[in-house]
Amino acid sequence: MIDDVPNPHDARRRRCLQAVSVMALAALVASCATVAPAPPPRVAYREMPPPQAEVVPPPPAAGLYWVPGHWVWHDGGWRWMAGHYVSTPVPPMPAPAQEVVPVAPAPGYVWVRGHWRWGPAGWVWVRGFWVPR
Repeated sequence: MIDDVPNPHDARRRRCLQAVSVMALAALVASCATVAPAPPPRVAYREMPPPQAEVVPPPPAAGLYWVPGHWVWHDGGWRWMAGHYVSTPVPPMPAPAQEVVPVAPAPGYVWVRGHWRWGPAGWVWVRGFWVPR
């Protein structure tokens, strides 16, 4: 007969176990849910035109070196820098540097990739940058 008397501690224990079970199930469901990462923003590029064909003329004097023609960014657009002779040896143009494209400053901007430009000290890397369309 004593076994027929409900124990108040058993009901409390069941409620506590139910609450813990519900919290564990919620944590399990939350850990299974995945949030797809946002796709990286698409970058529009202001591409460099293909190289122009050049005929290399004979040097006008001994001891001159040919700088091949190449594209440079100038005044909001790509401009062809024609090949020309200089008095210092000209190494080959290096390969383009790897760049990390930062987030655009605002919608409507395009990325101008970095490029090599011939300067008084030789080949100089011009880092990429954003420009309005």
